[in-house]
Amino acid sequence: MDPSVHQLSTLTTDGETMHVRPVSKTTRSITATMFAATFILTTVQLSEVSMADSTGGGWKGEWISETTGHHGPLRARIRKLDDNHYRAVFAGRFFKVIPFVYPTKLERVSSAADESESTSETLRSIQRLPLLGTYEMEATVTDGHFHADYKSKRDSGSFILSR
Repeated sequence: MDPSVHQLSTLTTDGETMHVRPVSKTTRSITATMFAATFILTTVQLSEVSMADSTGGGWKGEWISETTGHHGPLRARIRKLDDNHYRAVFAGRFFKVIPFVYPTKLERVSSAADESESTSETLRSIQRLPLLGTYEMEATVTDGHFHADYKSKRDSGSFILSR
């Protein structure tokens, strides 16, 4: 055993005397191991949370109208409300310059997992919008991809988003 481990050193700062005991290699090793274990456990817990709710968060992609052929950029921010409901805010542009925002509540219709542990969710929204009438959307979320088909009185098309 290293004899310096048990010796006290005297350190004087601003007139105060402190006694400092050198830290052994064993103590440093244990501290480093505990820090690494805490970091790994925290990382695993955070990844489990994000895997458990693969629908929530930010999405980016485009919208495409099958009726008119128009299309444009689209972003979405989705937040889980409870086990069966999400709050989604879609933001995009018409004609490349006219911005729009479409907030809606999505309801989980089904959820499934296959043999490769890939999960998918089917979400639905039905909402009455001014000038557009009843606006319906059904979305499938699978492995970082969000594909929704929408239809209203005068238009139908798709939202194609990914992480």
